[in-house]
Amino acid sequence: MDKQRIPPNGTTWERATYGFQFPLPFTVAPATMTYPNGIPYVTFSNTGMSNTSNYPTASPASFTGPAFSLMAPTTDITALDTLTWEMGHHTFKFGAMFARNRKDQDSRPSNGLGQINFQAGTTPNTSGVHVADALMGNFQTFTQSSANPIGFFRFNNLSIFAMDNWKVTPSLSFELGLRFEYTVPTYSQQNNMVNFDPSQYTAANAPTSVSATNIPTGGLQDIPVIQGVTTGYVIDGLVRPGAIPSDQLARVPGGSSAFVTAVPATAPRGFFQPEKLFAPRVGFAYAPTQRHRFASAPACSSTSRKETSSSASRESFRSCKHLHLPTDSSPIRQALAAQHRPSLA
Repeated sequence: MDKQRIPPNGTTWERATYGFQFPLPFTVAPATMTYPNGIPYVTFSNTGMSNTSNYPTASPASFTGPAFSLMAPTTDITALDTLTWEMGHHTFKFGAMFARNRKDQDSRPSNGLGQINFQAGTTPNTSGVHVADALMGNFQTFTQSSANPIGFFRFNNLSIFAMDNWKVTPSLSFELGLRFEYTVPTYSQQNNMVNFDPSQYTAANAPTSVSATNIPTGGLQDIPVIQGVTTGYVIDGLVRPGAIPSDQLARVPGGSSAFVTAVPATAPRGFFQPEKLFAPRVGFAYAPTQRHRFASAPACSSTSRKETSSSASRESFRSCKHLHLPTDSSPIRQALAAQHRPSLA
């Protein structure tokens, strides 16, 4: 199974399975939704024996249509290489890496099919039992998105480094290097994102009131409210990361509408500026005298065992440990070397 693409299974998510005729409050073009014939995402608050109603009722906390179907294919692309160059007392190393990530993801569970919540005792016509309220259609809240937007998210990282190991004398060496990282924030290819920037908010432009139909009046809005056409969406303090590219408009329903273009496109792509980071590398190695220099010498021993299988075979296993021995030819070194001389299996 492709874990990055999980479509809904069976028919329990379809409206036709239950003869579901509930009309959505807001008309959403089927082309803007992945599964336009799915049921809404429904939740129940205060379920089970711990609820506050007079007649506790056991029921599921939620049931869902295709809202939780997953579409999030991810692709990682990485290219890297290193080069080593020896010249005299210097050993130079150079390297670079480029990484690109691509992820296409839908907005689950928020989509045009709607989200309904039932909670007993919170609506004028409540029965006191959330399941009964659901049967009668007495919902507490209903939310609906205008579409099922898909974000085509991308980011690029570039790293390069240069390093020099300089052997000044037989007993002294320096290691000098510098690494550079160019990190780009995750962005959407279509720029179909919005963010609140406190520095762009002006209290004087805030809505002066909200009408009985929950439409704000006054203040900074997209354009004057026209029933069925515009919404009076408050844009005070909102910013977009640039305009939607012309070759991406097909992926963004209403991307060129006044509703969208009224939001200032003044934010950097990804809402953050790319970072340019430098990391220096400095090190040295020094041996005061040849007599006190230490070297690593392996000491190994071998053992054998017989494996039981269809064709038994004898296998030898070697275990090794490293001893840090003096570099001179003293009796101590000779005795240690003899003590840890490898034995043959």
